Amino acid sequence: YGVSIYDEASDRTHTSSEIADTRWIYEGEDLQQGSTYVWTVTPTNENGDAIGDASEAWSFTLPSQNEASLISPVNEAIETILPLFTWNEIPPSPNQRIVYDVSIMDNDDTVIHSATVSEAQYQYPQDGAQLEYSSRYTWMIVARIEGAAASWESSAAWFSTPFVVVAGED
Repeated sequence: YGVSIYDEASDRTHTSSEIADTRWIYEGEDLQQGSTYVWTVTPTNENGDAIGDASEAWSFTLPSQNEASLISPVNEAIETILPLFTWNEIPPSPNQRIVYDVSIMDNDDTVIHSATVSEAQYQYPQDGAQLEYSSRYTWMIVARIEGAAASWESSAAWFSTPFVVVAGED
């Protein structure tokens, strides 16, 4: 496969080398915060030549510098009931500390687990309220300056847990 990413602001396109998997890490020029990009996937042969039509176009917008944005898991099935939640880091101003309030909700939007952390990630704990297999949850964060009223709330994203028990998590 090949992936093409079009930068609307600069009218430039970055095309990947051959991708043999369903995941790819972008290694082109730095993407700009607050910018919108359009991407497509094209089936290719081992020489990188297109062997079919490009997919429909999808777009994404990178968050602005001080925008709380979830990274993973975002609207996807995961393979564990102990997920690692990640989001973009909000850069602190001098002499300030940013903390993140993480909330995980069930299908009724009831908070079943919450935590406050200082890193832009959170590993769901083994001693937390156990996430059920074959279930869907929603999560979000609120980034805030410790001791101040300023805060940034992310949008919510869902994730679903695996259908079967994962070895080592039982």
